[in-house]
Amino acid sequence: MPFYFKKGDLVQTECDLIVNDSNSRLIMVEGVGRAIFHKAGDRELSNALKKIGGCKVGCAVLTPSFNMTNCKGLVHAVAPIYQNGKHGEEELLLSAYESCFKLMKEHGYTSIAFPLLGSEYNYPASECLEIAHTAILENLKNYPNDLVYLIMFKNFPETISKSTQSELTSFILKNYTTEGTTALNEFVMNKELLHLMNSYIKMSKMSLEEIAIKANYTLEKLQEILTIDSLVTTNFIFALSIALKLSEKDIDAMFDIVESKNSLKTMTSLVVRYFIKKGQYDVYTINKALFIYNLSPIGL
Repeated sequence: MPFYFKKGDLVQTECDLIVNDSNSRLIMVEGVGRAIFHKAGDRELSNALKKIGGCKVGCAVLTPSFNMTNCKGLVHAVAPIYQNGKHGEEELLLSAYESCFKLMKEHGYTSIAFPLLGSEYNYPASECLEIAHTAILENLKNYPNDLVYLIMFKNFPETISKSTQSELTSFILKNYTTEGTTALNEFVMNKELLHLMNSYIKMSKMSLEEIAIKANYTLEKLQEILTIDSLVTTNFIFALSIALKLSEKDIDAMFDIVESKNSLKTMTSLVVRYFIKKGQYDVYTINKALFIYNLSPIGL
């Protein structure tokens, strides 16, 4: 159930569909919309949208990607213009996301990248994020192997409370050391590590499907990794630890086996450990915190 929330360039994302935050006339707007038109081809995309004619607020339409070879199609979603939150804006914004997912499934696609819909139309960014989060996770309940990106280049919303961010920053400054290695360090799975991971999985009494969802992985990828001689990253160890609600002692045991204790001194590790100390094992909450520090999300 991989859902990535990160900073980056939406237009360069490799996936099946890229979503354009459009308007009801389906004409080019500033920001990411202009970038999409330019890369796809202004004339080709404009002509395709003219033939469609328009789109209601809360709905979406699909066009070819034309010159954008990093995706297979473009979805043009129409978010509401925010007035005061009392004119059905939330329902219409949720509907815009749902329309995108409907087009995605109707055409057999399995990956999609969104901007923060509505943020170009005066919608408060923090509210946009919460609505996007709700809509995306609701879709992934039904399609757990879909891959969803929520990517922003600027105008970042507040992803965690100011008090949590202040406390987390203090925790990082207190514990960070330059001895830490990359948070994406790779190891080869060995019998001892696999045995330990399987013992944790067995004790959790969860199915692999449940674990995959909680770890922000697909079931297929989870099963692939849990084999001898597969590559295991620190990212996966953290993701599995979050899914299984492991203690810091359990996590230490896994890194002892791969002889990489320095991986526990990285920024990513400190963010993960902060939330574990708080008893918060939600991978999406942790990824929202990682976003603030411009760190890669946990998961596939």
